[in-house]
Amino acid sequence: MKLSKAPIDTALAPELGIIRSKPWFLWLGALVRAVNDASPLNGSATFASSNTLTVTFDKQEPDTDYRVTISVNANETVWVTNKAKTGFTLNSSKTNSTATVDWMRAR
Repeated sequence: MKLSKAPIDTALAPELGIIRSKPWFLWLGALVRAVNDASPLNGSATFASSNTLTVTFDKQEPDTDYRVTISVNANETVWVTNKAKTGFTLNSSKTNSTATVDWMRAR
């Protein structure tokens, strides 16, 4: 029985940097990096007796096409504004809020 080799130069996703003539393990690495970049990012932030709070990402996002989901530990309204590649702003209905907000960025 003769085994045939599968081609290794098939481009899966050029927009992700996966291009022709790369062995399978190189395009697999690029695919894993793309999936990791799309993984949810989360954290907690606490208002410091204020009604606004800036959340800054450790790594800049490629664009602002992400969703932010929040959960608040206080009886007040909190909402998101000013989404940017570097983070976003949390706003509270309470002037001197000390609420803690759990947040998650998802794509």
